[in-house]
Amino acid sequence: MFYITSIVCFLLRNSKLSLENKTKLTSCLLDKLQALPASDIIKTNEQGKLEVNGRELDLEGAKILREGAISLLDSQTRKFVKEQIMFEAVKIGVHFGDTPERVMFAKAAIWQLEQEEEFLKKLSQI
Repeated sequence: MFYITSIVCFLLRNSKLSLENKTKLTSCLLDKLQALPASDIIKTNEQGKLEVNGRELDLEGAKILREGAISLLDSQTRKFVKEQIMFEAVKIGVHFGDTPERVMFAKAAIWQLEQEEEFLKKLSQI
């Protein structure tokens, strides 16, 4: 698997593939690596109990997860870093977005920050 991953990474960096083909290649690689979205790792089961990697969390584990999410949401350092990343993403997308890949990268960075915030808010409510 290491060799395949290396070849795919090389192709993504150095080839003249279209953005559509790069997206397909990346999706294929993530499927082969069995990468899961966070929503599939941490979820609520039919009984309304929190599961992590398919195992139900006990009350203490859920409490620790909730407190950690609240702490991250309240962290001034995290807020500062988030604002800096958002600024850089907008700068890249607006001022230096001379290729579709750069614009897509900027959009992905902003999307990731939004998803992190949303997910932490959900975890802080459990």
